[in-house]
Amino acid sequence: MCTHFEDVRALLFRAKTLETDGKFADASEHYKRAFRTGDMDEAQRLGAQCDLGHNLIMEGRHDEALANLAEAHSTSRANCDFLLETFRAFYLEIDALYRLHEIHSSDAEPGLLRLSSLIDEGLQWLNDVDKTAWSCALLFLKSRILWKLGRRDLAYELSEKALRQKEQFNCPGFADEDHATQVVKHARLLGYRNRAFDVLARYEHRVMSGIGRIRLLAQKVRLLLELSPPDVCAALDEARRLPLFAQEVYRAREQLIAFGELAVAAAAANSQNEWRAALQKTVDCALKDDTLDRKWLLRKSRSYVEEVSHIVDGKDMKRAKSSKRSLASLIERLDREVACRAAPK
Repeated sequence: MCTHFEDVRALLFRAKTLETDGKFADASEHYKRAFRTGDMDEAQRLGAQCDLGHNLIMEGRHDEALANLAEAHSTSRANCDFLLETFRAFYLEIDALYRLHEIHSSDAEPGLLRLSSLIDEGLQWLNDVDKTAWSCALLFLKSRILWKLGRRDLAYELSEKALRQKEQFNCPGFADEDHATQVVKHARLLGYRNRAFDVLARYEHRVMSGIGRIRLLAQKVRLLLELSPPDVCAALDEARRLPLFAQEVYRAREQLIAFGELAVAAAAANSQNEWRAALQKTVDCALKDDTLDRKWLLRKSRSYVEEVSHIVDGKDMKRAKSSKRSLASLIERLDREVACRAAPK
């Protein structure tokens, strides 16, 4: 018969395996089962609380994530033996707060400035405890916030610095491909395409997770479409790989992005049946989600419909009327859902 301690270790191992496979909801349930045994030591419990917080963020359950992370942060900060747990809880709290802000208010400046200030406090704390080598996760988050605030050059500089630190120290925080994808995105949007392609070439074949592949490949599709002249055929070929990776992913954000980017590339290539099917999948990803992320998903899917509509306007006029009706129907469906969710209950 297994002891309780062995049961806990088995539950935590299984939870970590499910997390690695992207099955965040299942992983969260295993972490909760481990807590219920009451047989974890303090280090195990704090680590599992941080892991649970991360999984809840990935599920779109940001309020629940914050409750777990705030407790872990408060407990671990009182004990200098748990510096790593304190840091993990802190940067994941910032991540959850950012996502909640993104869902509810998108670009409202006061909330973003407050998050930036919290990150600065975290960077000072790392300096005080002589752990500045861990700062790449906070630099990554600050870069994302500064980009939203319109300080794009500084945001790009910080994303490059965060990537360098991640490569040098392999410090705790976000995955290598997250850092690489942020650099590619910022470089692309600032017009530094050679740099974007360089980072892509370095990381493209290292990424193992379906989520990471979708994020990085989506940037490659955009880069190819933004060349002068655009390489539409190559972009569409790459975009057709996205739904294959989406099959490995259990998260609506990445599934939506996979089909949305395919829809854009197919519209650019004038492949009408393909963009229609992909765009329908994009909308379905938003409509079927029942987490807080749904607000963001509805906005994102609508932006894909609008982008495809703009592309289609400049294409074959023989099909334009039918295409516009189809696109208008999707927008109407999304707007109806947004209105329904905004109505008082």
